[in-house]
Amino acid sequence: MGNLVLKNIDKIVSGDIVKGILPGDAIVVRDGLIAQIGYLKDLDTAGIDTVVDTQGQIVIPGLIDCHIHNTLDDYAPQRGAVGTYSDALYYGTTTMISEGEQGPGWPRFYDDAIGCKAAAILSKRVFDRFRPGGALKFHGGALVLVHGLTEADFKEMHDAGVWLIAEIGGGGLSDPAEVEPMLEWAKKYGFFFSVHLAPPSIPGSSWVTSKEIMRLKPNKVAHTNGGSTAVSYDHIERLMDESDLTLELVVNGNFVNFNKMLRHLDKKGELHRLVMGSDAPTGQASLPGAINRAIVKAAALNDIPAWKCIAM
Repeated sequence: MGNLVLKNIDKIVSGDIVKGILPGDAIVVRDGLIAQIGYLKDLDTAGIDTVVDTQGQIVIPGLIDCHIHNTLDDYAPQRGAVGTYSDALYYGTTTMISEGEQGPGWPRFYDDAIGCKAAAILSKRVFDRFRPGGALKFHGGALVLVHGLTEADFKEMHDAGVWLIAEIGGGGLSDPAEVEPMLEWAKKYGFFFSVHLAPPSIPGSSWVTSKEIMRLKPNKVAHTNGGSTAVSYDHIERLMDESDLTLELVVNGNFVNFNKMLRHLDKKGELHRLVMGSDAPTGQASLPGAINRAIVKAAALNDIPAWKCIAM
């Protein structure tokens, strides 16, 4: 099981922004993992009966959507959309990362520490076992920071496998004076956290500027180009020029800023700092093809090779 050969590949995109396109026309998979990449004549295909002729198509890695507001099933209640994540899988997105579960009545909107902790643990456990579309890997369980959380809570969540903090500013607490003690606990227990750069959007979200972000030093700045409404561009410039933070682009955000950021970081030789997300589901749609759309627009409008945009 899980053994196959892909042959007659036109190009093999590495997904590495430095390596680019790999030499070869074939890929050998054994036990569900890539075993070899190269030219078919040089590869060991012994014992593999399943051979897929790609007929000159291009092979790329599965795409990652690093900004999703999910529920506990393949459903987006804000849009009444069923099969949201399965649809994204068919567009080539094979991994999604939660930025905070949400929906009607969810604890994040009620400053409910017990509920937010329970929701993060439950979502993590659900998506450890549930793969939308049969294959999509979903990293669920992003804790929204609210009043009342303690260090013991962070240890309990860490022990339960939770490792994500939902975007700070997208709901819950955002004042650095309130969240900094919690982030010290989060760092102690190996959590990944992001902060959004934005004015308020949904109820409960907050103004967060470059000043707060530079102080908090997150692992990622969420929807840096605006999601959908942006801050003034000088805040974005400061994060690009005065920090080495990872910056997220969302295709449904401010599109002028989307392009300006790509061009600016391309000139600086720092495209490796950019990642892409959908911030879905949003008022624009559930956006199952968001990452494809972001890649196409980034490459087509900014004279950046598609393989670099795929790597982002």
